[in-house]
Amino acid sequence: MGSSDSVTPGTRAPATESPLARDARWSMAVAAAIATHFVVTLSVGLTRHWGLLTSINDLGAFDQAIWGILNGAPFINTPIYPDSGRINWLGHHFTPILFLFAPLYALAPAAEWLIGAQALALSLAAWPLFLLARLVSGSSKTAFLWALAYLANPFLTSASVWDFHPVTLAVPMIVLSLYAIETKQKKLMLGMCMLLLLVQEQMGLTVAGFGILWGIRNKTWWFAALITLLGIATASAVIGILMPALSPTGNHPMLASELGQLSRYDWLGHSALDVVETVVRNPIRIMQVVFGVFEGWIYVFVLFLLAFFLPFAAPEFLLPAFPDLAINLLSANPMPRSIFAYHTITIVPVLAIAAIHGSMRLRQLVKRYTPTEIAGAVALASIVGGYCVFPLPLPGMADYWAPRRFATERPSDVVKIMKIIGDKAAVSVQANAGPHFTMRPAIYKFPDRNLDTDFIILNLQAPTKRITPDDLTSIGTLSFHLQMNTSEYLDMVSNLLSHGRHEVIYWNNSWLVLKRTTQQAFPQNDIIVEHITALRKNWGSGRIDESPPIEALDVLTRSP
Repeated sequence: MGSSDSVTPGTRAPATESPLARDARWSMAVAAAIATHFVVTLSVGLTRHWGLLTSINDLGAFDQAIWGILNGAPFINTPIYPDSGRINWLGHHFTPILFLFAPLYALAPAAEWLIGAQALALSLAAWPLFLLARLVSGSSKTAFLWALAYLANPFLTSASVWDFHPVTLAVPMIVLSLYAIETKQKKLMLGMCMLLLLVQEQMGLTVAGFGILWGIRNKTWWFAALITLLGIATASAVIGILMPALSPTGNHPMLASELGQLSRYDWLGHSALDVVETVVRNPIRIMQVVFGVFEGWIYVFVLFLLAFFLPFAAPEFLLPAFPDLAINLLSANPMPRSIFAYHTITIVPVLAIAAIHGSMRLRQLVKRYTPTEIAGAVALASIVGGYCVFPLPLPGMADYWAPRRFATERPSDVVKIMKIIGDKAAVSVQANAGPHFTMRPAIYKFPDRNLDTDFIILNLQAPTKRITPDDLTSIGTLSFHLQMNTSEYLDMVSNLLSHGRHEVIYWNNSWLVLKRTTQQAFPQNDIIVEHITALRKNWGSGRIDESPPIEALDVLTRSP
């Protein structure tokens, strides 16, 4: 009679995997997931840019600001406030972290650096999150599932394939700050907080949240007070003093009136103190507007649903997310609350780590499910949600950018046009073509300043298949990319061709470049007018221009 552990002669006993080997296997799985996420999001981001689906008011503005650092005009911006001339971008958003890109631009000036940095930051943040989850849960498998849940989160998916925004660089800093709190590393905590203060103006309040959380978790109250006061003092100085001094509106521009989508918080007041006073005096009315009129409850419900409401079991970990959550909820513009926008990106890692702690606290109450099973359920929900919002033309995906083609390189016409217009001329450029021409002292979003700039650069072809609805507030539509209704756009182009103050100097593959002239311009070629007529018909019926690209005409492709 043998024991249950006996082995049949001639066979090997099954090897038991060591904990070290098991940890290494899950670590490799996380690394593979991070690499895959980076490659996919980088590829989508680049093809969007090369396919003319990025914007002058996002990617282009940052591109010009960094170019200015190397060309004697640090943080220059001209597209956002065309009537104000040159402004300092720090008066619109306090993002001195852009200085880090100056060496890269000195090496090779290209907006592609920003797209790559965004994809890398969001992907790499999964590694410290994995380490933190393993520390909290005691399981590499559970930690892998939490890292997967973070990478697949639909809000992160949307942000990773949008135009570049500096707040995406804050994500790994936020995760490392939470890791520092868990491991009681003061130097790491202080270093991450100092970097966060350079990302954007509201990050001072995020840092204050980290300070309070440090005190709650580690009871080192002097250090907690130091971090908290550092954050509050910086936010107060930046929002209350520095930005008003640099802003063309005399205050934070989003508190100004009559700036369209930029006027997100003017309903609360026209200064930071006005906003605080309004919120303190009328909290019930504010909540009625936010959760009723703005339907903010839907946004909050979706956010926490994706984490199975686990963060509520560890509410103190939500402290660093409160500033950005409040900013998104209080916005009169609904875009910050959209699952397809980028504004929630700094909240995602905080929710993930709060959910990790929440799941461990609930294991005593919900004994039916293990922490690994809970993490697996959250990961599955994130994967399904992330798949549904991903911008690719696969079954079940949203494909909200809907590119007309998947570009694999920078448009060749851009290089040709740059040789014609040079890098000093003032230009008015179509919004979605703008990021390819922003390395210059003066560039404006068409039709801004189109009568007094040297050149006007247009692309008379839809970069997206989403022609309808003809609404510039609907993310991903043609009018969204043009930042104006399609009929209005075509009317303006037709007027430019007929009023005789501009001459056509380039026409190829739907690229149109007009040069301002003091003499009566020669009659424009009928082929351009016919193309505009065809666009008016096709776009009006919700179709893209399906005709082949129009070849260049020698007479219209000459240098000025």
